[in-house]
Amino acid sequence: MSEEIMVPIWKSIVSILSLVTMVCCGCTTMAWNRAQDTNTTSAYEDFLKEYPNTEYSHMAKSRLMDLKLLRAKIVIDTPRVVMQEGGKSYTWNVKFREIGGEFGFKVHATEFFIVGRGDRMWSADWIPTADVCAGGSANVAITINDPSHDLARGQFHCIWIGEDDQGGQIRILQKVNLP
Repeated sequence: MSEEIMVPIWKSIVSILSLVTMVCCGCTTMAWNRAQDTNTTSAYEDFLKEYPNTEYSHMAKSRLMDLKLLRAKIVIDTPRVVMQEGGKSYTWNVKFREIGGEFGFKVHATEFFIVGRGDRMWSADWIPTADVCAGGSANVAITINDPSHDLARGQFHCIWIGEDDQGGQIRILQKVNLP
């Protein structure tokens, strides 16, 4: 090939490589901006999976560490269980509180059951939920009918699962003794 043809081909290859580099850098920047806009642990984890060695990686890792330290601080208040008049049902309120003032959270009950006398089991056909804003609280009222008193002196078991506003996973085991 003549030198006259080689120069334009070489310039074309360099132009194409430059364009590919700009497009790839643009994708990285757009992904980084999305992660920052979302600002959750899962957004930064997804960014690092897709772009592990970019100019934004160290910032994503730093922000991810910060967010993992900043989680919703959850307290559950469970007053004693009260037997309703006539002794045919139990009732209590579960109060969820977020005391950190930074992040809210959402949880729902799973594995919601009571073990009573003779290992008699009762489970709910409804799923209690709580949605708590940062620094706020939410009550979940629970009433269990037990006309035959099979659950007397039993124990309520519930696993509450969900996540906080930053995508942090929540799993809480709660046990309540019935009178």
